[in-house]
Amino acid sequence: MQFLRSRNGQIILGIVGVVAVALVITLIVWISLSGAWPLVRDIALVVLALVSLVPLLALSYAVFEVARTALALKKELVPVLDELRETTHTLRQTARVANDFTVKPAVKTASFMMGFSQATSVILGQGNARKRQADRRRKYEEAKARGEVEDTAPEADHVDPR
Repeated sequence: MQFLRSRNGQIILGIVGVVAVALVITLIVWISLSGAWPLVRDIALVVLALVSLVPLLALSYAVFEVARTALALKKELVPVLDELRETTHTLRQTARVANDFTVKPAVKTASFMMGFSQATSVILGQGNARKRQADRRRKYEEAKARGEVEDTAPEADHVDPR
């Protein structure tokens, strides 16, 4: 590469170029004088066909390799997808069993206990009954102060003070 950059290299390269151009011109003149252009044309077509065969073969090989890779990928992916489907099914069944044996009984027990607690507070008179009575009494007194009700206390507010 350094030789081509030197002055001597450039002179030699110029001489080779001139000789090549002179050789091509001489060849064209000789072919024209001998009438061999049909033969040159036929040879050029054969060479062109052979040269264009190389990319065609390379493209055919590439298509074959892509098809082979796709088939190999399919052979590897199908078992993985089947295993994934089986794992998903197992997980769904596990969640269903966990729901049936833990969540549903816990919800039923909690709702039963809340109902039992409310029923007990109503029966035994404990819980928010006194607060509700005080709220009713306060509202009654406010309404009485505004003159919206009579001076008698409602009898429904009577709660046993136990």
